[in-house]
Amino acid sequence: MFQLKLFFYTFFVTFLFKPIISDNNNTLLIIVSFDGFRYDYIERNLTDNIVNLKSNSSFAPYMNSVFPTKTFPNHFSIATGLYTEVHGVLDNKVYDSSNNKSLGYGYELFHYNDDIVPLWILNERGGGGRRSGCSMWPGSNFEYQGTLPSHFQLYNSSVPWEDRVDTVFGWFKHPDTPINLAMVYFEQPDDICHKFGPNSPEINTEIARVDRIVQYMMQKAEETNLLNKLNFVFLSDHGGQAIEVPGNLINLDSYINKTWYIRDGVPPSLQIYPVKGKEIDVLKTLRAARNEKGANFTAYTQEQMLDRWHYRHCKRTPPILLLADLGYLFLPAENEKQYKITTSEIGTHGYDPVFSTMRAFFMATGPMFKRNFKIDPFENINIYPLAAHMLGLPLPLIAPNGTLSTLQDILVTKTSAADENATTYIVAVIVMIIACIATLLGWLFLRNYLQHKEKLRKSSIASYKILNQGTDEERLYEVRDTQSSDCDDDCDSPT
Repeated sequence: MFQLKLFFYTFFVTFLFKPIISDNNNTLLIIVSFDGFRYDYIERNLTDNIVNLKSNSSFAPYMNSVFPTKTFPNHFSIATGLYTEVHGVLDNKVYDSSNNKSLGYGYELFHYNDDIVPLWILNERGGGGRRSGCSMWPGSNFEYQGTLPSHFQLYNSSVPWEDRVDTVFGWFKHPDTPINLAMVYFEQPDDICHKFGPNSPEINTEIARVDRIVQYMMQKAEETNLLNKLNFVFLSDHGGQAIEVPGNLINLDSYINKTWYIRDGVPPSLQIYPVKGKEIDVLKTLRAARNEKGANFTAYTQEQMLDRWHYRHCKRTPPILLLADLGYLFLPAENEKQYKITTSEIGTHGYDPVFSTMRAFFMATGPMFKRNFKIDPFENINIYPLAAHMLGLPLPLIAPNGTLSTLQDILVTKTSAADENATTYIVAVIVMIIACIATLLGWLFLRNYLQHKEKLRKSSIASYKILNQGTDEERLYEVRDTQSSDCDDDCDSPT
């Protein structure tokens, strides 16, 4: 009897309280990056959906990128909260002088320090049903400390944007391994900016495309019943600068002997490694090019690199950094992919973040964000501590350079998701304990009641037996008395 009741109680608790203690209790967050979406692109009357969404969002006039304003460094700074000198992704390509090789996109580029934990890994290892999904986010397809996100999609520009969104929302609703964090990357409008420049009709087409996919994501959230649960962060990694061609292209070989040094990196910034014995000649020649020949670039030694760049304190930092002036661009080396120039203007990025054309975009909307709330511009390294706080995650051993206080005011409440989840779990446990006690008391009451009824039944049976036994004896006596009377009569009768 008790085992049967326990089974039904377990069944009852499991299904009644499953919504309280399920994986979906975790904060749901999606961070969406549009490569090269400059902060002022929304002022071109091409983004009605984004502008309308802005009134229900927290937003900044712009977000500052880290130096250099390149794709891989900034996406990894967003994902780790660290400056480039800390996470080591100094450019889209980095020269490894200790091994005498160039590091392009790959495991080594993103593993300068194995103690660094990207946000998707921090969440994945956070427990409590937390899982991450990354769609084409730079660096997300590699293991960190032996861990991969539960779901990831390799970069493939041929995959339609709507299909990517469908995949990500499928991860949120996955029957077995649903995610609570998604980090999603789109390669436009940056790719078109490089080819046609930030002022071209072609890039306007891509800006409108970005607006449509934002609308599609919001519609998808509504269709999947996530609109009131999912928190969106829309951002970009950097802006874009117009380059007049061919007039503003720099041929470095016209200023210095290319056999004197090794170059790496992606223009407009170059890492310069003088060959042995040519250290002084290389620096002297590069400075003379600026001072005497009017070259549109500056050579910085490691000691001269600006502190606000947070670039020079790294083992991967080159002895000389060559940086083109704003609006100028180095021609690729002979062994590098050449520019395909079809117009009089192309676009690029990678300059000092202080330039307005390098500024990025930021907007956050969802149940945890304030509506129509404007904040001051900030650096993208502050996204990580904000996201970790929202997800209820402790910061890793290598803490972010960004701070929670920078963005905490955009939250509806300053109570962390960890506290909210803990409160929910405590309430659920208390309710379950009360249910257990009530069930136990009910069982004890029922047991005592049944025991009492059994005693009464046994007592009644015993009384009945005694009563019947007494009746039988009385009948026996009556029979005997009758027999005795008959005998007396016979005995008194004459023979």
